[in-house]
Amino acid sequence: MNTLISQVFDKYCAEYERVLQQFTPYPDQSRHSLHEVNQVATFQKIYEQERRPKNVITWLELGVKALNEGNNRTSHIDGFIADMDKKTIIFIEAKRLSRDKNICGLCEDLTRVKKIKAFNINGPDFQSDTFSGFTAYCVLLADFCNDHHHLSSENMPLIVGEDEKETQVECSEDMKKISLCKPRKISDNYYLMYALHEISNFK
Repeated sequence: MNTLISQVFDKYCAEYERVLQQFTPYPDQSRHSLHEVNQVATFQKIYEQERRPKNVITWLELGVKALNEGNNRTSHIDGFIADMDKKTIIFIEAKRLSRDKNICGLCEDLTRVKKIKAFNINGPDFQSDTFSGFTAYCVLLADFCNDHHHLSSENMPLIVGEDEKETQVECSEDMKKISLCKPRKISDNYYLMYALHEISNFK
C-alpha cells in the first residue's frame, strides 16, 4: 500500500503543479482559496485514475459514527475511498498547516479515525459482509504556505527542512508528534505533504 499511495501522491503533486501553472485560484498572495476540500478531491481523483478500471468508490464528507468515551456520536470524514478489488478502505483527512492548532487538529483527526465504529452507505456498515476482510488506512494530507502562516518557530524548521526524508510536526497542547513525508515544493513557498497510517484495530 505504501508504494501505491506514494505513486498517487507523486501524481497528485503533479496535478497541483499543472493547475497552478495555468490558473490562480486565489485573488491575492494569501492563498486563502486553496481549501482543504481541493486536497481531498484531487487525491481521490488521482487514486481513481491510478486504479482504473478497478472498482473504486469515493465519497466526500462521509458521515460516520465514532466511538468517543463510550458514547456514539455522528462525525464526518473529509474523504473516503473503498477499493473493492484490493479489499481496502482509505479514510482521508486534510489540513492547512497555517497555525500550530492545525497540527493538533491533524493529530486529533488520526485519533478520531482510529475510533470509527460504523457507517452507512446504502445500508451496510463496517461489520457487514460488504467489507468483510478489508484493511483500513488513514491518509493525512497537508499543505503549507511559507509566506502565510503563524506556526511556532519550533515547527517551522521541520516543515521547510530540505535534508530529511520526512518531517515531524508537533502539537503543543499534548506534545504529540506526527510524521509527514518530506514536503514537496509545488510553487514558490507552497508545499504538499502526506502520511499513511494503517488502522490496526479495524478488522
